[in-house]
Amino acid sequence: MITPTAEQLFYQALAKQQDNAIADAEALYRKALQLAPARPSILLNLAVVLIGLQRHEEAEEIAVRLLQADPHDEESLLLLGACQSNLGRKHDALATFERVLKVNPLLVDAWNDRGNALLDLQNPDAALESYDHALRLAPDHADVLNNRGNALLELGRGGDALDSYNKALQERQNFALAYNNRGNALLSLNQTHSAMKSFNAATQIQPDYARAHWNESLCRLSLGDFAAGWEQYDWGWIDGQRGPKLALGKPWWDGRAVDGNLLVWGEQGIGDQILFSGMLPELARYGKSVTAAVDPRLVTLFQRSFPSLKIVSKDGALHNLPFDAHVALGDIGQHLRKSWSDFPANRSAYLLPDTTRARHLRERLTAKNIICGISWISRNNVYAAQKSIRLPDLQPILALENFQFVDLQYGDTAGERERLDYGHALHVTHLDDIDNFNDIDGLAALIGACDVVLTVSNTTAHLAGALGKPTLLLLPHSVGRHWYWHEGSNTSPWYPSVSIVRQSTIGDWESVIAQAKAMLVDRQPLG
Repeated sequence: MITPTAEQLFYQALAKQQDNAIADAEALYRKALQLAPARPSILLNLAVVLIGLQRHEEAEEIAVRLLQADPHDEESLLLLGACQSNLGRKHDALATFERVLKVNPLLVDAWNDRGNALLDLQNPDAALESYDHALRLAPDHADVLNNRGNALLELGRGGDALDSYNKALQERQNFALAYNNRGNALLSLNQTHSAMKSFNAATQIQPDYARAHWNESLCRLSLGDFAAGWEQYDWGWIDGQRGPKLALGKPWWDGRAVDGNLLVWGEQGIGDQILFSGMLPELARYGKSVTAAVDPRLVTLFQRSFPSLKIVSKDGALHNLPFDAHVALGDIGQHLRKSWSDFPANRSAYLLPDTTRARHLRERLTAKNIICGISWISRNNVYAAQKSIRLPDLQPILALENFQFVDLQYGDTAGERERLDYGHALHVTHLDDIDNFNDIDGLAALIGACDVVLTVSNTTAHLAGALGKPTLLLLPHSVGRHWYWHEGSNTSPWYPSVSIVRQSTIGDWESVIAQAKAMLVDRQPLG
């Protein structure tokens, strides 16, 4: 039997790598290295394979080894920067890419990678300059055009981003990533139908593209195409948008009646758990008993609101609970909300506050005729800036006579309230004994003490809506508007007591605030 040479093994590994059989490619590259331990081409390709296998530390060790032999090697420097970026060392990555450019200022990939590093460091202006420099060297570079679109999108220039993605797709028609990003740009322009088609184009090219499937799912749900939307909602598990999918050793609920106990557990944030919990009373019909495992902050409130269900903390050992089938809260909708007609008619509330506590709070808040709870900030990791309003911008509302405004905002608001009081002689009442973040049952009682709630899209909006409190919800135009507020309506099927006031253009909170003020003054029916 003829033993293959290092070169033959290299090309066998390269073929496997090109076929995306990267585990096989790694084994072949390592065999080649046994015959040629120092050959740079083998080491470089092995490092690329290791990056594909998410073994970035090992890839970095190879890059360092190569640079010890040749400190100015461009490919090794690019490799090192990629490893540093993947390991979250963003400043190190930026320094490495700038080091490459000192070696070769005409290297397009280095300008592109530098732009990516700057974008990771939340400096889209500088990233855009780097991409533009790369495009002066290579005007038709599809990857750079795509990344340039990302920078433009970060800068709020959705139309320009769309142009950049379209150019990238002209250069590379099967560019799934650019189709997905193009969908994001279309969403930023409030073109949901077109965005959905772009996400679908991405999955036609790359059927396992989890993020594009997830994005298409959210578009369909937003448009009320529930059956198709829920079908793709499962991709959120793969993409990491829904947390880990628990394997509890029992069957996954299939929508049919269970001859035993059904366990439902919350897999997303507290707002989503409140949203989906509106289906729990209906779910109770599908099992002899139902146990709901939710965020520990919701347990007391849910126990009061759903007395026929067993409510426990999701932080416990769920596999030790007695159950015969289980399902995530976010997956109930595919069985119970297949169309608009599946939403209960004439429902105003499904969560119940502590009425005694709410009454006592009300007694402390009777300085004016109308008590209005307010919340103006979203702490969303991605869309906080688009969803939030500066407290001083609410002055036209906060100056209304006969209103007492009460702080429902979670987080430390003392500085903002003090500046508002000192600079504008406007006061927002804050109750120190209510922790609006940790004491959700207390927050529910405080909302119960109010006549009306004014809020941006955050947990307070979900809680007020679930409590059936008349609520004015202030929504951004496009980016940051979640699917469950749907399209083109000023009401919510999830929360009938919520009235929605939407931006007509990106960033225009002034007209939204003016409309909300008029609704409060006229005491229009809310919800």
